[in-house]
Amino acid sequence: MASNQCDHVLVDLPQHNVLFTNPFQFKKSSTGRTEAWKSLADTLNKCNTPMFNVDSRAVRDHLGNLIKKYKKQMRAEERASGIAPDEPSELDQLIKQIIELEETTVPEDSQRQAKEKANKAKAEDVRLTAMERLSQTKKRDFKEGDVDVEPKRQKRKGGDAIEFLKERADKNSELREKELNMKKEMQQQQLQLQQKNTEMMQAMVQQQQQQQQQQQMLMMQQFIGVMGKMLNK
Repeated sequence: MASNQCDHVLVDLPQHNVLFTNPFQFKKSSTGRTEAWKSLADTLNKCNTPMFNVDSRAVRDHLGNLIKKYKKQMRAEERASGIAPDEPSELDQLIKQIIELEETTVPEDSQRQAKEKANKAKAEDVRLTAMERLSQTKKRDFKEGDVDVEPKRQKRKGGDAIEFLKERADKNSELREKELNMKKEMQQQQLQLQQKNTEMMQAMVQQQQQQQQQQQMLMMQQFIGVMGKMLNK
């Protein structure tokens, strides 16, 4: 893939180009990104004019070299003073769009990890809040129990002891019931929180996918216009 014609096929034709495939939506070194590069290489190998015989690594490395060359050219133009930069070629414009796509695309794995991290953090906040409320309830119940029962200890006999044990058992039962209700409430809050987070992340992913689809459609229209100009020359 040394010719300029091959470069144009790689980044220009809609059915072959990197912008259309967008391997950057997957995390680096992931199976998804590897499959995306392989799909692009397989499509290029089916091209008749020009003919290709490449693998996924060759396509990825060649595009990387094009990007490095473009960035080096941009740095040189920035350092040059008093010299008007050359008009960017169609290939340069397309490479610039690929760079912007890579910089703005959030990999799906990163989205999932961010979602899981947010869910864990919020679930932990709910758990700590519930445990704090439970601890305060226990302290209050024991304090009230001590106030009610303490005067009876001074002259407790057989009947008083039975009454005391009954009261203590009732309070323990009440406390256990409160604990169960608190745990149920905490679990319900966690489920509601997870559901809200899931809905929010799904909406964000759907919005991002729609934006990427709109961006790809716009780029495809630009590519078709470029090809029309090239064919009319």
